[in-house]
Amino acid sequence: MGNGVGFVKRAFEKRDKVIDELAARNEGFRDLCDDFEIANNEEERWRQSTAPERDERIAEYKELIEATRSMRAVNDFRSFA
Repeated sequence: MGNGVGFVKRAFEKRDKVIDELAARNEGFRDLCDDFEIANNEEERWRQSTAPERDERIAEYKELIEATRSMRAVNDFRSFA
């Protein structure tokens, strides 16, 4: 399984077994995990930036991350099954 799955397992430690089950059988779920990790990494990269658009990009990634988290975490991921 990819790094995104590991990242999501660390983010939702209490749901690691469900995450493993979904990742084992659903490519869309694995892709979502990868996207979640990428968004987190990009937010961190922009936090270290001095570019004029820094704050705007941080806000965009933060919104994306919160939208992903607000899916009722891993409970809603069951719909990927």
